[in-house]
Parts: sequence; structure tokens; C-alpha cells
Amino acid sequence: MKLGRFLLGVAAGLAVSYVVIKSSETKFVKPEKALAQIKKKYKDKMSIMGSWIQIEPIAEEFNGLTYNIYQGGLTTLKDGNPHYIDFKVDADTGTILELQS
Repeated sequence: MKLGRFLLGVAAGLAVSYVVIKSSETKFVKPEKALAQIKKKYKDKMSIMGSWIQIEPIAEEFNGLTYNIYQGGLTTLKDGNPHYIDFKVDADTGTILELQS
């Protein structure tokens, strides 16, 4: 066997391994993007003074299904006092799963 063919086989194997590993990695919506979407959706309904979101998703069950979620919150003013709203967002799609005031 020639060295060139051997090296070509090794390179092809490495390339295929790289593609398989990258395609199997879970891709989440970036938490900053999920937070921006929530703030955009509710900016007309309330005056948002502050916000936060967890950076690492956690697994949680809703209606018998397990989701990877980001937890976060918004701070608004209600009757001149701070009012806190908590939310949970699907980390895979960015869909709001729960909103509590």
C-alpha cells in the first residue's frame, strides 16, 4: 500500500468523523436571543426596566414532555412599584412555555 493512499484514507476518516460529531451536537437558541424575543414581544404591553436569563439550559417537564429550558425574568413598573415576571423558554426553539407574574 502506498503512503499517499493511506494518508488519503486517514484524512477521509477524520473528515467523516468531524461531520458526524458536529451534526450530533445539540444546538440551542442563544439565551440572549431568547431574551431579546421576549422583550420585543412584551415591550408594547409593559415598560420593561430590567431583565435576566440563565445561560445554561436545564431539563424540565411540562405536560408530560421534557424540555431543555432557560429560566429568566423581567422587571416592570406596576402602580409605581417594581413588579417581577418569571418566564421559562424552550432552549431548542425559543418558544415561551410559561409566564408568571
